[in-house]
Amino acid sequence: MEDPRALEINISSLIAISTAALLRRVLPWPLYKIPPLSTFLAIEEARTERYQEKLARIWLRQTDERPGYRVGLIAPRDIEYQAAIRIFEPDPPPATCWPRYGGLARFMVGYVGRCKVIMAGLSAGQPCDSSTVRVLAHTLKQNYGVQHALLVGTGVGLPDPTPQQYYSGIRVGDVLVGYRHAGGQGPIVAYRHANQRLTGYIHDGVPVTLETDPTMVRAMQWVHEEWRRGQRAAFNEKLQSIRENEPSLDWQETTPPDTLLATEGDDSSAIERPERTAENQTRIWYGAIASGDAVVNATRVRDRIRTRDGVIGVECGAIGAVHNLRAGVIRGVAGYGDNRDTRAWQGIAASAAAAYAALIIQHLFHIHDPAPPAYIDIF
Repeated sequence: MEDPRALEINISSLIAISTAALLRRVLPWPLYKIPPLSTFLAIEEARTERYQEKLARIWLRQTDERPGYRVGLIAPRDIEYQAAIRIFEPDPPPATCWPRYGGLARFMVGYVGRCKVIMAGLSAGQPCDSSTVRVLAHTLKQNYGVQHALLVGTGVGLPDPTPQQYYSGIRVGDVLVGYRHAGGQGPIVAYRHANQRLTGYIHDGVPVTLETDPTMVRAMQWVHEEWRRGQRAAFNEKLQSIRENEPSLDWQETTPPDTLLATEGDDSSAIERPERTAENQTRIWYGAIASGDAVVNATRVRDRIRTRDGVIGVECGAIGAVHNLRAGVIRGVAGYGDNRDTRAWQGIAASAAAAYAALIIQHLFHIHDPAPPAYIDIF
């Protein structure tokens, strides 16, 4: 049973915050900034955070008798967080949500399949880089006992320019999965724009490989095998559910144009890519993903990273997640690393990454073999 005093704290904080919002609208001066009132609001908000987190811990403890893992899901940016909410079951989840770090971050708990999932993200408008993701990952591990984790969101795809090559087929709306093929590097390669404060990963621009949790790798191999056999209905259903139930993702009625700019600043080099058939709309690509604190938006840099490191995509934040939790990295392709606007594809890419993450989490429940996986080539 909930503590009535804690509930009273929550209600009083809500009343205080609502009163302050009303004062800001009605009064011609910022009365809410008077020191006694502002101090009271800060105290009440902090007490509410502690109360909400306490409820989440109670829920986790009460459900620990059920078998399965505690899985962390990191969706840093707001559009990624909103897409990931919709993979919880039921949808929307009757789970506890609570802010942390003075409202800069937010957490929630619920079920995806038969696994308990604690999701972490940044509040809307907060900047995302490897440092902030590192804090989220550290909190999941140290405060909530997360055993395995996934980082989901959007990134940049790096299709091979040679049409005959396998990775030339990477398209916006596809999903990139950080994976190390047999004899190759990956799954995460730190590149020279990465956060220099994470010592030990960057050495004069030489890329350094970070490894993923072996249990997560086995789940990826399992999902790939089902996908190869044509069992894609679960993914398509989850993707459609996200699209229908999360209007903030701003899906368009028609598919946005898919244009690959081969040379920066030269529109004549733009390559219009035809739409795929409905049954083959989204593809999953496995390979090394470059990570740092800067999104690539220049074709020369993009081509150099792809050629030098053999990566299939670039993203921000994975260094922090893999460093703390050896998290699996899933990125929806929202652009090609040139200077073109990618906002039209952000919601589609975030939804595709979240739908694939749901498949991975559902398979984690059935994996109990501690033996490390064999790094086989999967295409």
